[in-house]
Amino acid sequence: MLQCFRIAGRVARMCHSTAIRRSPTMSQSSTETPAALRKWMCVVCGYIYDEAIGVPDEGIAAGTRWEDVPETWTCPDCGTTKDDFEMIEID
Repeated sequence: MLQCFRIAGRVARMCHSTAIRRSPTMSQSSTETPAALRKWMCVVCGYIYDEAIGVPDEGIAAGTRWEDVPETWTCPDCGTTKDDFEMIEID
């Protein structure tokens, strides 16, 4: 269960009994092979953007990398911007 709350204008998160953790690297050098599709989580509401699924209802096809999602895109659940998403690994 993910709970989010604001403290002095910053988002704080509390995770209880979850297997969510931040990925140690968020980008790869051009010499590495392409990474597997990743998941990004909205730190405000917990919405998960899965690159493998995309958001077809909003014109973002399955397989669309986070970097290729338009900067104007907002979270479909809470309306926050891409700046409020973090890459995560879910076991």
